[in-house]
Parts: sequence; C-alpha cells; structure tokens
Amino acid sequence: MPTPHETPRARSAGWSLALVAVPLAFGCSPVRYTEAFHPEDPVTAIRIDVDEGTVELVPGARLRVERAIRAPEQSLDLRHDVVDGVLVLTARCTSIIPCAVDTRVDVPEGLPVTVNLSDGEVWATGVSDLRLALGEGSADVDIQGRLTAQVGTGDVRGRLGADAQARVTVGRGDIDLQVPSGAWRIDATADRLAISGVQPDDSAAGSLALIAPSGLVRVRGELPLAAR
Repeated sequence: MPTPHETPRARSAGWSLALVAVPLAFGCSPVRYTEAFHPEDPVTAIRIDVDEGTVELVPGARLRVERAIRAPEQSLDLRHDVVDGVLVLTARCTSIIPCAVDTRVDVPEGLPVTVNLSDGEVWATGVSDLRLALGEGSADVDIQGRLTAQVGTGDVRGRLGADAQARVTVGRGDIDLQVPSGAWRIDATADRLAISGVQPDDSAAGSLALIAPSGLVRVRGELPLAAR
C-alpha cells in the first residue's frame, strides 16, 4: 500500500523520487505535499500539461522535477511518464475541489519544452526552445532560441537572445519584449505599438511575429553590456 503522501506512480520503475509532507500554505490553498524526481530513461523533450498553477523552467545540468501539490489526491490526476523520449508531466483537476500544482523543472541545455497551462503563470529562463499555450495568466521568459506562445487573456514579458525566433499571440493583454539592439524582422499587429532601439529589416536573422489586437506590443532594443 502507498503511504498517505505517495501516489501509485511514485514507485514505478525508472524513476528516482522523493515525497515530503509540507505544512506551509502557498497560493490559494495549502501545499499538501511536494515531490521531487528525475527520470532515469533518456529524455529528448519535455511536455507539461497543467490545469492550474505555476510552471518554472530553469537551466540545469541534470533534468529534475519538483512539484508542490495543492489538492487532495482524489481531486487530481497527477502523472509523470516518458513516452517515446518525451517526459510528460500531467496535473489535471478531476472535481470541483480547488486544485493546483506548481511545477519547477531543471532543464538541461538543448531540451525543447512545451507547456500547456489553463490558468496560472509561467517563468522560463535559459530554455532554447519553448512552446507555450496559456489560457489565462502571465508569462515571463528569457529565451535564447525559439519562442512560440499563445495566450488567451494575460501578458507576455521577456528578454530574447540574438537572432531569436519569436511568434507570440495574446488575445487580450500586452506583449513586452527586450531584444539586442540592431536589425530584426518585425511583423506586429496591435492596438498600440511601441518600437525603440531596433531597426526593422526583412533580411535580419532574428524575427518577431507579435499579435495583441486589443493591447500593447512593445519591443525595446538593448545594447550589449560591453557597448554601454
């Protein structure tokens, strides 16, 4: 029989897993327990499917997952699997009881990440390829490579590396990006548009496709530290 704070999948083969009871409150409901684990099977990509909570992505030498569960086990479908090399982290609410899971992932260099989050916040730093679908909430990102983001209601704020490729769509909300100064391919649709410190150039390596039909699209160019 599993312990009171252990899900049936916690003891599946191929995982190193630790579960710890936590008496603290976080967010809208108490943290009932936390878990931390890393897959022993090879992983080539990560996919995170969560109904409500926060998702934090940080650089790491080794893939590691921490989750804080703020829901009774009977109201939550909580899983982690490796399917054809893809680490799939699932947290779905199964009842009307308040339900949220906060997820932090240490992401090794080069692993692409897909996040599907219905309601909450996404914080991503150092990820080279991020695909994000967010129903309602906000995203703060620091991306060196490729960013694809779709947000229903909320804001996207971030910093992009040189020659990044970004496609960001916000139904209701704003987009605010900082990029290295210089030439960028820019295709923007917005209620308000503010571009400074960059030069639109259709032949530039870096590209920005930004849509916020009812909000503000702001692009700000930053000089490298050595040039300041």
